[in-house]
Amino acid sequence: MSASTNPNSPAEQSPLRVVPPPQTPPNSRETPVRSTAAPVAPPQPPLSNPQPQAEDQPHRRPWLKVGLALACLGLAGFIPTPYNVGGQVILEWPEGERQPVRSPITATIQDLLVTPGETVTPGQPLVRLHSYDLERQQQELTRELAEAQRELAEAQQSQLQAQARLLETEAAAAAAQSRAARSQSRVAQMEQGTLPPEVQTLMVRSQQLAGQVEDSRVEMERFQTLHQAGAVSEQEMMTTQRQYREAQSAHAASQSEIRVAQQRLGDQAQDDSGLAAAQTATRTAAATVADSTLLIATYQDKINTLHQQLEELAHLEADLTLSATRPGTILSDNLDLRIGEEVNPSDVLMRIADIQTLTGNVEVKEEDLSFFEVGASVSFRARQAKLDPYQATVEKISYDDLQPDATKQRQVAIVRVVIDNPDERLKPGASGYAKIFSEWIPVYQRIGREIIKLVPERFL
Repeated sequence: MSASTNPNSPAEQSPLRVVPPPQTPPNSRETPVRSTAAPVAPPQPPLSNPQPQAEDQPHRRPWLKVGLALACLGLAGFIPTPYNVGGQVILEWPEGERQPVRSPITATIQDLLVTPGETVTPGQPLVRLHSYDLERQQQELTRELAEAQRELAEAQQSQLQAQARLLETEAAAAAAQSRAARSQSRVAQMEQGTLPPEVQTLMVRSQQLAGQVEDSRVEMERFQTLHQAGAVSEQEMMTTQRQYREAQSAHAASQSEIRVAQQRLGDQAQDDSGLAAAQTATRTAAATVADSTLLIATYQDKINTLHQQLEELAHLEADLTLSATRPGTILSDNLDLRIGEEVNPSDVLMRIADIQTLTGNVEVKEEDLSFFEVGASVSFRARQAKLDPYQATVEKISYDDLQPDATKQRQVAIVRVVIDNPDERLKPGASGYAKIFSEWIPVYQRIGREIIKLVPERFL
């Protein structure tokens, strides 16, 4: 059956069709005849835009490619790109944002209370130091204090004894003064004719004895006359004579007592040796009291000075436990290896810094300074972590301090940038590269800028 006479074929099918071979009965011995009729092609739809002839297309294809490439390049030239300038950066400490920790005196590191990288707060202990020289001074001052206190106790005891001696001598001097006053009063009375009571008593008795002597004499003479007349015996006369002699002896003794009493009064009035000795003893005791008082004051001043020095050493010893004065992060290398090491006041044990912001100096070419200003955004990538950019800001531009670069062929300016370090992974001393953002410019303009940079100024 012919393909064009197949009633099951739709009119819209593809012009290429599979024509099945003619069927031959199984018992037929006839040789199949191959059909030579060509398939009928379906009608083609009409073309709205007729294609150019094949012989014209090879001449136009290269120019189309070139034009398309130029158009793409022209469009790419208008793609906005960020324009950055930058350079190498070494991170530094933020100005005024760090505390160097030093020992106030020469001491030995005894114990570490923090670790590098630890965040501390003001007042937190950092390191404990020990000074053998300070310990020796404390022991020496303690010994001197004990000696001064012992000497003070002895001086106070001597002062008590001197005060007691002074009281005794003052009492003796007062008594001697009183006796001298009484003696002088009696002498004055004697000079004025007024006898002291004891002398008056002796005078009365002497007068009585004088009367007895006179009575005995008269009685003796009467008995002598009677004896001569034979009226009395010789024994009676001798008795009156003995009584007369006894009366004379008693009267003479009373006269002697009067003279002795008068002499004693005179001697007491004229002899001030007892009073002078008492006064001398009083002055000596008073001087001893004054000396002991001065010595006590000296020892007390010495003790006060020693106490003050010991307090100062105690404060200094307390200062050997170093504490943080500001919040921040501990920055130190091999701090744990320094235990037992002697340090001086000039040695920095560690630093406390707020490293959430770090600073760095970027060397920017002189011709790039006009492309940015203070406050411009900066992207910093550390050498040890290139995949992690850190945001930064231009803080200062040294327009008036141009310096030659490493090649000595260009002038560069130092641009200080402040780098945000919230995770505190960056440390002072780390290096990297900083890109200072200028503006978004088309690619063609950026290429032009780079070309202009290569052209010397004299050719512009």
